[in-house]
Amino acid sequence: MQQEKDYLKNLLSRYQSGNLSEDEKKMISQWLYQLNLEESNLTLEQFNTLSNKSFQEISERINPPNKSKYFNLFKKFHAVAASLVFLLGLSCWFFMQNKQQQNDSSFNREFLVVNTGVGEHKTIKLSDSSMVILNGMSKLSYPKIFSEDKREVKLVGEAYFEVSKNPDKPFEISANGFNVQVLGTSFNVSSYRDDNLSSVSVRTGKVAVVSPLQNQILVAGESVEIENGTGAWTKGEINTHDVSKWKDGKLIFHNQSMKSITRVLERKFNVDFVFKNKRIQDKIISLQIKDQSLKNIMSALQLSAEFKYEQNENTIIIW
Repeated sequence: MQQEKDYLKNLLSRYQSGNLSEDEKKMISQWLYQLNLEESNLTLEQFNTLSNKSFQEISERINPPNKSKYFNLFKKFHAVAASLVFLLGLSCWFFMQNKQQQNDSSFNREFLVVNTGVGEHKTIKLSDSSMVILNGMSKLSYPKIFSEDKREVKLVGEAYFEVSKNPDKPFEISANGFNVQVLGTSFNVSSYRDDNLSSVSVRTGKVAVVSPLQNQILVAGESVEIENGTGAWTKGEINTHDVSKWKDGKLIFHNQSMKSITRVLERKFNVDFVFKNKRIQDKIISLQIKDQSLKNIMSALQLSAEFKYEQNENTIIIW
């Protein structure tokens, strides 16, 4: 702001001394004419007529020649006041021009949104050649073309990212209550709003996970789970080969509750689970499944969690 004031003061000084470039004269003339148009409600034809006047004519109108000796004091006061008004008006004009340019830039920055349905996967190639594989019941929002200094996307649900390296333009994912910042790596983010936990798992490279409560740097083979309610973090180690196996049709559950497992099945098979026994939904299970029907998966879960169930159309009741 101070720099702009200094520039405008210098511009005003050179304006009064007649030492402006042709571009500066044109700019100030345009502003003065616009001011006249607003104040006097001139017609467009009258405005065009004013536009043809020379810069010298405008200067003489703003700074008329002395009429008498006694007019000098008033003229000096008037010149100071006019300069202040001119400076304020010119500042406002610069501000509005800059604001309009920002609005035009934002308007031209087109955003795209990709959604997936139940059990659906979609592959998205971003403008920097980064690849995103979106899991079922998820949404990715991203600009058609990234800005010059950063790459930002927004995720609801789950996705696997392979980010192109660019140290000068960080890649950032906004998820459910936390952000993931990377330069170039491959990793998985799970951030469903109706889940108890969100997670970030790194397959290659290094990422920073940032939330209002804390920050964590994760390297390949590490993951973090974040409780969606409390924001509490749990950091652990993973098998990098298991990261995002869901995109290949494989489901891997390591020490997860029945409630968490059935959440995944709901999104994959478009069903709803109802637990009549809380003890069963809290049971911890480890299980690996690939390309199996819902019926076969339920049979495998029965062996581990020891429960009974019945299915009524899209509702599965467990007791």
